[in-house]
Amino acid sequence: MATPADKVKCFKCNEEADTYTCRGCSKDFCFDHLIEHWQTFNQEFDEIENDRNLLKETIIEQKEDPNKRLLI
Repeated sequence: MATPADKVKCFKCNEEADTYTCRGCSKDFCFDHLIEHWQTFNQEFDEIENDRNLLKETIIEQKEDPNKRLLI
C-alpha cells in the first residue's frame, strides 16, 4: 500500500500528486486529469454508440427495401 510519501506522477501533467489509477488503461492521474480522462472516455463512448445506432438504422432500412442493398 502506498504511503503519503510515495507520490506517483500523473500521466498527463507528470507532477507528483495523489493519483488515482484508471482501471481501464492502468495509468495514474491526478484528480483534475482523472476527471478530464473520464470525460474524454465518455465522449468517445458516445461517438461509438452513435455510430452503432446509425449502422443499426441503416441495416433496418436496407432490410425493409431490398433494392437498397448498399451495405449488405
